[in-house]
Amino acid sequence: MSLAITNDTYTEGATGNVATEDVIYLLNGLGIDSGVDLDNLAETGMWITQTIGKPNRSKVGVALAAK
Repeated sequence: MSLAITNDTYTEGATGNVATEDVIYLLNGLGIDSGVDLDNLAETGMWITQTIGKPNRSKVGVALAAK
């Protein structure tokens, strides 16, 4: 699930959030087991963004979708 769905109302152009996929990827890279399946998370994030008609702002989610 992507947390980068809403817009920050204080900074023009800023999302105000960090995509969950990107955080889980970072944790995995640091050797921290989050217990979250990154591929399933990225797939869900892509589904959510397509369903609501917003671009997927997760760099990891977009990269995994392109595989």
